[in-house]
Amino acid sequence: MTDTQNKVFEPFLEKVAEMPFGIKEIIYLQIREEFEEAYISETDLSAPLDEAYQAYCPSLTYCGQNELQSHDKEEDPPIYKFLQQCAEGCSLAEITLHNFWTLESTAKIHLYCLQKEYVDKPASAKVAATALYISGRIKIGEYFRRIGKISTDELNNTVRKQKELEAKGQNVHFAEVLIHLGYVTEQETKAILYIKDECKKRFMFSPEVLNNIKLPENQQSQAVAGEMKELRRQLYDANVKLDNIRKILEK
Repeated sequence: MTDTQNKVFEPFLEKVAEMPFGIKEIIYLQIREEFEEAYISETDLSAPLDEAYQAYCPSLTYCGQNELQSHDKEEDPPIYKFLQQCAEGCSLAEITLHNFWTLESTAKIHLYCLQKEYVDKPASAKVAATALYISGRIKIGEYFRRIGKISTDELNNTVRKQKELEAKGQNVHFAEVLIHLGYVTEQETKAILYIKDECKKRFMFSPEVLNNIKLPENQQSQAVAGEMKELRRQLYDANVKLDNIRKILEK
C-alpha cells in the first residue's frame, strides 16, 4: 500500500475545490446548519488545524520504527497497520477511514502506541486530551481541565458540589454542575458530547465515487447539486446500516 493510496482526503478535496461556487456554497450551508444544531461554534471552527485531533499526524519514534520492521513484540495486526500508516505520514482521520475503524478505536490504538513509546507525544495539549476523552480514558471535567478551560480548583469544586447535590437526593450529571457553577457554557458541553458520539461511528469513504460526477458549466450547477444530494443520501443510508451492524456485533 503506497502513501498515495492511503491519502484519501487529498483527491476528495481537490475534486471539491474544482466544483463551481454554487455547489460549494450548498455544501458549506448544509454543513454549517448541522454544526449549529450540534452547538459547534464559529470559535471552534476557527481553531488552528493542528488543534484538531483527526488532522494530527503521529510521528514514529525510533522504538516504533524498529518494531514496525522487526515485529519483535508480536503486536496485534491493527497496531502494525497504525504504525505503517503513521510512517507514511497519514493523519488520524486518514488512518481511521482507510481501515474502516471508528475514530474512537483509532484513539485507543494511538494511546496504546503512546504508552509503548512507538509514537511521539503530541505537542498540543488539546490533541492529547481529545485522544484520552474520546477513547473513554478521561471524563468531560478532566478534558476541560487539560485543555485549560477550567482550573484544577474549579474541577475539584465541581466534584464537591456534585456530591453535595447527590447527598440531597439530586441526581445530576457532572456537565450540568459545571454549567451551574458558570465554569463552562451549555453550548460547550453539548458540542464536546456531540463530537464524542460522532467518534463512535464508522464511515465508508471512497473519493472515487465523485469521479462519476462531471464538473458542469455554471448553468448546470443545479443538476449537479441534485446529484450531490443523492450521493449524500446514499452515504447516509450506508452509514446507518453500518452503525446497526456495529451495534449487533458489540452485543
